[in-house]
Amino acid sequence: MEDSQQKYSAIILSSTYKEDEKLLIEYLKHLSEISQSVMPQFSVLPVLVFEKTEEKKKLSIKKQIEDMKFNIKPLLLTNDSGKGFASCLNYGIKNTNSKFIFRLDTDDRTNRERIINQLELMNSKKLDISSGYMEDQNGQILKYPSNIIEIILMVALGTNPIAHPSVCLRKESLFLSYDENLERCEDFDLWIRYFVSDSKKLNVFKKPITKYNTYRSFDKNKDKENAFKQIKIRIKYIKKFSLLLIVLIIGLIPNLFRLIIFKNALLFLRRRL
Repeated sequence: MEDSQQKYSAIILSSTYKEDEKLLIEYLKHLSEISQSVMPQFSVLPVLVFEKTEEKKKLSIKKQIEDMKFNIKPLLLTNDSGKGFASCLNYGIKNTNSKFIFRLDTDDRTNRERIINQLELMNSKKLDISSGYMEDQNGQILKYPSNIIEIILMVALGTNPIAHPSVCLRKESLFLSYDENLERCEDFDLWIRYFVSDSKKLNVFKKPITKYNTYRSFDKNKDKENAFKQIKIRIKYIKKFSLLLIVLIIGLIPNLFRLIIFKNALLFLRRRL
């Protein structure tokens, strides 16, 4: 049986999209150590997805992993069905077999306690998603909302309500996939679809559970393209839900008449149409 088809407690999913080999090796070494540290309580597999055009890079990294004798060998996959960051993430989700998914970028760092605590909580409370606060490279705590009301408020402020480096997802509840037409804000788009599609059981650790490198996030905020992408996503959902919202609001009027006039008013009107 191939590694991709073996059953794991969780995978730590990442993409190599536009990343250099040195960073990837350091990242994989870190994940290998984390994965070994949570055994035998949980079996956690680091998964790295390459684009088809990166086959040479994949072979080079595979050789370095063998030479360095990693205790837990990461699974290296080649996305032969698409290209781009979101496509690689979708390929990793579809071609691995695990109960839970952690999502890290290659400049993020995590820890043993975080993995164990989230998996224990996900199992015991049958959660769909758990996340938490993060700590940046300067020791600053980055806080995130812990309930749906706070999530809505953060979305209204124009920011991403959930930090994907702190996320653990139940795979069977992740019936949605990343939008492969998006080059940025793919997580923001996923969270909107994730929460409007159905009610989700969410828990947020009100403490930092992972290390986050803010330098690249600051670079993204300097880039106007990131703002344009989020605006585009918001307009897409405004168009999608505005008609439904109008219909629901209009429908309040006859029901108010029903309360004020007599209880069979709607039935009487319906039979006259």
